[in-house]
Amino acid sequence: MKKEAYYFSHDANAQDDPKCMALIDDLGMEGYGIFWALIERLRSEKEYMLPHTTAMRLAKRWGTTEINVKRVINDYGLFTTDNGNFYSQRLKDSMEQKSEKARLSANYRWGNVTAMRPHSERNANGMRNDAIKVKKSKVKEKKNDFRIIGEENTGIPPGMVM
Repeated sequence: MKKEAYYFSHDANAQDDPKCMALIDDLGMEGYGIFWALIERLRSEKEYMLPHTTAMRLAKRWGTTEINVKRVINDYGLFTTDNGNFYSQRLKDSMEQKSEKARLSANYRWGNVTAMRPHSERNANGMRNDAIKVKKSKVKEKKNDFRIIGEENTGIPPGMVM
């Protein structure tokens, strides 16, 4: 079964951020794990945000308490709250930047090329004839590589001694 995974970059020294340091001081590495689990969960959401009501379900799923999940969301300035939802501004900015780079890369790669015509608009017979011509031009005729003594073919390949 193919695993669906979403990629996002993050700072290798995130635990040295003062907000994360306070989180780790208060909740230990459990709190830090909750933080990264939330970030990963947000990354998989279309708008990179989740409703606060998911805290209870996530806590149960992760084997922690709802109180700890809510503390990570609300108490350390790592997430922004808006109309009952929460998100990471850092994650949103990073994903928008990634999308912009991808868009610029695609534009550069394709330049001013117009879109390909749909298959139904192509001349199938013309394509078929072109394909046949290419195949014929790639075919090489083999020469008889057998040594001939006098008028008859010995059937012995060159270099073979009898």
